[in-house]
Amino acid sequence: MNLGNSSAGLLNQAAVAAKKVIDEGGYKLYDGAGIDRSYRQVFINPAPIGTEIMLSAVCDLALNNLNDGNWYWTSGTYGDKASFIRTFINTYLKIDGTPFTNDPAYKTTLFKDEVKGRDKRLQQTIRTGDYKRINSGVLVPAPPLFSYTYTGYMPIKWALDDMY
Repeated sequence: MNLGNSSAGLLNQAAVAAKKVIDEGGYKLYDGAGIDRSYRQVFINPAPIGTEIMLSAVCDLALNNLNDGNWYWTSGTYGDKASFIRTFINTYLKIDGTPFTNDPAYKTTLFKDEVKGRDKRLQQTIRTGDYKRINSGVLVPAPPLFSYTYTGYMPIKWALDDMY
């Protein structure tokens, strides 16, 4: 197959399929856990949220079908200490919909302040100062750990809140 000659046809097929999903698919953004939790639930819920997710890989302790994603994101000795960079974090708008980078002081704003008043998805993507994990059933503070991340923008997407 010569992909160069078939690209227009493949793009057309993708456009037709996307239009069908938009018009008939029954999918929508999940909002069942409220603005402060819904985005995060899409990535950590034990069962796929069918109204938003088309294809998923399900992990289940009872079936011994697991992955090491949680350990990868929360360990100082495993993985490559994945870290978001500030340029990416700056793409999250302020809660009023304006760019964070419109603030003349954005380059020197401290972490504790730069995560305030931002799109709620930011606090559901990285550990912020008020992030908590569950330890033996008790919520405990879990701010970003520099032994786990190089930049301080420590991912929580796909990482479970329960330390167990």
